[in-house]
Amino acid sequence: MSGITKPVNLYSVPELRNATDDALPLALSKLGFEQNFSLIDTKLAIGYIATILAGSLYYLEKKYNNDFSNLTYYYSMVALVVAYFVLNGILWLHVKYREKDIKYIGVNKNNQKKISIGARVENNTTPIYKVTVTENNRLLGKQDVPFTSIFDEDGFIHIDQLVEIFTKLLQEKDK
Repeated sequence: MSGITKPVNLYSVPELRNATDDALPLALSKLGFEQNFSLIDTKLAIGYIATILAGSLYYLEKKYNNDFSNLTYYYSMVALVVAYFVLNGILWLHVKYREKDIKYIGVNKNNQKKISIGARVENNTTPIYKVTVTENNRLLGKQDVPFTSIFDEDGFIHIDQLVEIFTKLLQEKDK
C-alpha cells in the first residue's frame, strides 16, 4: 500500500530521502505513536522573537531618523542588534547540536514513551537511509535501510515496509 500517492524519482537520493522523511509520521502512527512538535516549536519561537527584534530595529530607525547622537536611540540599537545576533546564534546551535538529524519525535499513546527517529543519507549518490531510534536519549537501534526495500519500481513508497522496519527496531529494545 502506498501512503503517498505521488511517485518519486528513484535515481534521486535527496528525493527518496525527503519522501521517506515525509512518510515517517504515517508509518509511526500505525505503531501507536503521535508526533510531538517540540523541536519545531522551539525553532519557531526563536524565529518569531528574532523577527520582533528586527521589527523593533526598524521602528526605532523610523522614530529617531537614524540620529546616532541621541543616546537612547544608540544604546537601544546596540542592545537590539546584539540580542538579535545572540538569538540567531542560539538558533544555529539548536539546529546544529540539538536537532541534528532528528526527523521525527513521537509519544506512544498507550505507554507514553517518547522516541526520536534520526535519519540521514551519507551522500547523494548512495541510496541508503541510515535510521537511528532513541528513547529518552538511550539508543534503541540502528539500521541501514536501502531505499529499494521501501520503494517499488514505479517510485511509490510502501508504508507497510517502513512500519515493519520500525517494528523490528522498537522490538530490539525489548530483547
